[in-house]
Amino acid sequence: MNRTNFINSLYPNSIIKNYLEIGVRNGENFFSIKYLNKIGIDPDYFFSKRFLFKSCFKFHNWKYKMYRKTSDLFFREQAPQVYKNSKIDIAFINGMHTYEQSLHDTINCLKYLKNDGYIILHDCNPKSAESGSPEIPKEAINCNGDV
Repeated sequence: MNRTNFINSLYPNSIIKNYLEIGVRNGENFFSIKYLNKIGIDPDYFFSKRFLFKSCFKFHNWKYKMYRKTSDLFFREQAPQVYKNSKIDIAFINGMHTYEQSLHDTINCLKYLKNDGYIILHDCNPKSAESGSPEIPKEAINCNGDV
């Protein structure tokens, strides 16, 4: 099961859930998540016009908010207001692939997570020592970092 199917399976009968994705990148995963209340955070996201147009035809993509900033800034500036009345059901952490930043994101998500909510960390199982290094690899490999 891939990450998108796993996340969608957590609440299969309810689309009215609060979903947070840190590290949206090109939106491939974000726009495939079938919950209505979605927030994405990424300081450098990019969505092609064609991709955005296609995603608009899916009901679960009609209500989302995207923040072009770091997760630290989001949690400092927006999160207290955004999650004032409604907490996070699912947080998917796929941002900076470092131990320190993943820990910060997890701690910040815990502050706003529902008691029965989920935090999912991505890139925790590197296939090699090089892909699991905190340094950005010089060769073209899938980089997990030291999450």
